[in-house]
Amino acid sequence: MRRCACTHPPGRHDSYSWGPDTDAGSVGKGEHVGYEGHSGCTADVISVGGFVVVAAAGEVDSHTAPRLDAAVQQAVTRQPGQLIVDLSAVEFFDSSGMNVLVRALRQAGRVLVVAPRPVRRVVEVTGLSTVFALFDDLDAAVANAGTHTNG
Repeated sequence: MRRCACTHPPGRHDSYSWGPDTDAGSVGKGEHVGYEGHSGCTADVISVGGFVVVAAAGEVDSHTAPRLDAAVQQAVTRQPGQLIVDLSAVEFFDSSGMNVLVRALRQAGRVLVVAPRPVRRVVEVTGLSTVFALFDDLDAAVANAGTHTNG
């Protein structure tokens, strides 16, 4: 296992990183963990334009989805009613990731997803493209979030 330094400013986010052999208790906030031979995934809880955003990168599968879920749960607690999930840097996304988004929708009420092609394809195949607000970039998602009140 190799560790890398977090590149986000201190105090701006809580970061969760994981690989296929990471157990839920072994990685703390602000600590990124990488594994040789597997791209793993990172999920950062950040603030953008006054909104809480979960920004994920890498591969979201059955091994990594629990950590994405942990970041989503933290974000929903910080700002209930609406959640932005930025998956623009996600290279692989399967049904495990969709389960995280569906759970987030139940808890947050509204989920805005920045969805690159691999993510968008899974959302469309599952028939949930009408349930989630899908965006091509984070700026568009943040602008749309600002037009809706949480109530």
